[in-house]
Amino acid sequence: AIYDALVRMAQDFSLRHPLIDGHGNFGSPDDPPAAQRYCILVDSRIRMADGSTRRMDSLVALEPNSEAEVALKVLDRRGDPVLASKVFHSGLHPTLRLVTEEGYELTGTYNHPVLCLEPVAGVPMLQWKLLEEIDPGTKVAIARQTGQPSDDWELDKLGLLMGAFVSEGWASPARAGFGNTDKLFFAQTLDAYDELVGGSRCVRDEALPSGKVLRRLQTDNMTRFLESPLRELVGLKSKDKRIPEAIWSGDAIRKRSFLRALFEGDGSIGLAARHSIFIVYSTISHALAADVQKLLLEFGVVSTVRTGKSGEVRVNINNRRNVRLFAGNVGFLGRKQLLLLDRLADIPLESRAMSGDHVPFLAEYIREEAGRGGREWLDKHNIDRVERWERDGELILSKINNPEVTAVITPLVEAGYYYATVTSVEQAGVQPVYSVRVESDDHSFLAEGFINHNTECRLATLANQMLGGIDEDTVDFVDNYDGSGKEPTVLPARFPNLL
Repeated sequence: AIYDALVRMAQDFSLRHPLIDGHGNFGSPDDPPAAQRYCILVDSRIRMADGSTRRMDSLVALEPNSEAEVALKVLDRRGDPVLASKVFHSGLHPTLRLVTEEGYELTGTYNHPVLCLEPVAGVPMLQWKLLEEIDPGTKVAIARQTGQPSDDWELDKLGLLMGAFVSEGWASPARAGFGNTDKLFFAQTLDAYDELVGGSRCVRDEALPSGKVLRRLQTDNMTRFLESPLRELVGLKSKDKRIPEAIWSGDAIRKRSFLRALFEGDGSIGLAARHSIFIVYSTISHALAADVQKLLLEFGVVSTVRTGKSGEVRVNINNRRNVRLFAGNVGFLGRKQLLLLDRLADIPLESRAMSGDHVPFLAEYIREEAGRGGREWLDKHNIDRVERWERDGELILSKINNPEVTAVITPLVEAGYYYATVTSVEQAGVQPVYSVRVESDDHSFLAEGFINHNTECRLATLANQMLGGIDEDTVDFVDNYDGSGKEPTVLPARFPNLL
């Protein structure tokens, strides 16, 4: 009934002056409106409170254009658990694909809202924007909250084994194998294989021209292999590899163990000018690179995905801050972790050359609105940088000396979002889409790294005028129909009796 009333107030053929600013299909005199759904692809992954990251279509089995009551805990925009009470399979709808400069992607319906950072009259504010409203250059919020895992996390053997086989292993219906030159890494993988797979296998060493020894594990008896979680990998070519479902459905410990083994196998460490350091993961699978980029966000690590001329896809973790986050929250598994820690020890903790990780529009707003006394200092320092706030946050606030400015900027800084730049929003065809109902104040949930919204209603300009001053004690309020809230006896318009 509520949706029907909203639809009517958005239809210019029902009201002379529509009160709702409609976005989407609100029908015509001959055709009904579309269902009230704001949706993303069925294979989009949503962050769950138990640490798993599940496909939308795995939450509950649904036929197209149907829905089901559920009681699932998902993560909201702050990373807090909230209740998802219903899942919708909204059928086939036209979709748009949003891509950021860093390589993050989200595909959803034209009216699907995501959280963006916008300068509203010069004030940086988080705003929900529909995919159809987003243009190249828009700053979209990427969630990278993490609980800062400790160094004594246990090693999950299934995560380790999956990471080892995705990076350095192979599996066909007839045989499977794994090989690596790191003695410790190989021993850990072999131990996990014997415990979780078992069965007959052979191990042999092969001397390489470089002088290193390549240690190989191989099995020609696939019976036990096909009964194990590794069966997900059978028949996959290198270009088709992805993060296995057994990892996405696992907790943070399993995911971290997977990433450690994956980077130990195909990751590398590099040094650049001005005491800079970077980490690269290389693959020929575009899908695997996108998966790794998304999974790294769950540990607070921002990365970029780039494809070389040879077809090699690289996941790049750049700048000291991100590399340190990787070292502490993820890390390599064997000798590469020791090398990384040694190189980080030689790099200064602080430097004038900070990363480009920043809050857009923040510096201009602060310098324009800050109180007297601190503007000279604020003008000289890059006060929009995340590193600067982590190091000198209290000092920056003391220089601002304006409570209103502090109230505006504090949520933007403390949210911990990465603000990515949109490079394209393009048609992605008619595809099946899902959505969830989230029982929270802002109805937000995390999927594909983006902060998503599952409902939206905007007032038209006329309706805003009719409600102007309603929070300023201008009209009387009484109990609503069930006593759960208050409603105005009349709207605070200039001519209330005409309404």
